[in-house]
Amino acid sequence: MYNIIYWLELFDGELINAMAEDTDTCARLVRSLDEKGLSMLEDWVAAAISDRHLWPDEFARSLMKVIGTIGRHGNAIIIGRGANFVLPPENRFRVRIIAPLEKRINCIAETYNISNSDAKRRVLSTESNRRAFARKYFHSDIGDSLNYDLVLNTGTFSVEKAAEIISQAVR
Repeated sequence: MYNIIYWLELFDGELINAMAEDTDTCARLVRSLDEKGLSMLEDWVAAAISDRHLWPDEFARSLMKVIGTIGRHGNAIIIGRGANFVLPPENRFRVRIIAPLEKRINCIAETYNISNSDAKRRVLSTESNRRAFARKYFHSDIGDSLNYDLVLNTGTFSVEKAAEIISQAVR
């Protein structure tokens, strides 16, 4: 067996949102990916802070443009923001990581040093917001396993084992 190491750039939901909210940044993203690759990530984050408002349809268009551009460039992990609904099947590997509610609550309580009741509110609110986002922009249910190529339960697998499984599946 060959040991192949992939270098992937990580784009999380907050970064994607920031880029999509600033249409000027979105245009610069497209140009810079074509010209220089993903090395200008820090510049995009700095430039993405904007106090102007975008209407939901403008935001959705910008969001899809950002995700599509990152997808065309490749070698990226996009966390959230509906990337699994935007990218074409030949350019994506969609993974959903789940865990039992109690495990998620305990993890958030420990990570943020908050009570379990505060952590539960945070977990349920985040989950509700994610479901609403997918319904609003993509008319889809994030809980539908048919929207993913692989679903892993970290209640069954450790995070390390899940990462190993994902790595093997991508190869």
